[in-house]
Amino acid sequence: MTRRPARGLPATGAPARELAVDRLGRRRARTTPLALRSDKAYSSRAHRALLRHRGITAVIPEPDDQKRNRARRGSRGGRPVGFDAADYKNRNVVERGFNLLKGWRGLATPLRL
Repeated sequence: MTRRPARGLPATGAPARELAVDRLGRRRARTTPLALRSDKAYSSRAHRALLRHRGITAVIPEPDDQKRNRARRGSRGGRPVGFDAADYKNRNVVERGFNLLKGWRGLATPLRL
């Protein structure tokens, strides 16, 4: 779903900037969602900084290696990232929706999801 530059890191900046959330009625679409749910692969400082800059709550768990490195540094390691486990459990709803669309051949072939 996300473009990958040559160095192999996901380029979330462009899709996040082009994001629009439709509203009910005749109002203009919001360009800032309330929260972004993602997996541990997107738990970098750059991704979190981009979301924080736009005022979006990051619902991304912290990988075990980052937890260990933070604990190893002690008081210089910083605070743990905020994480809402109850909200993160809803992440699979979106993934199942995309998988349902991908599995439906009548729609998946022309749209190339």
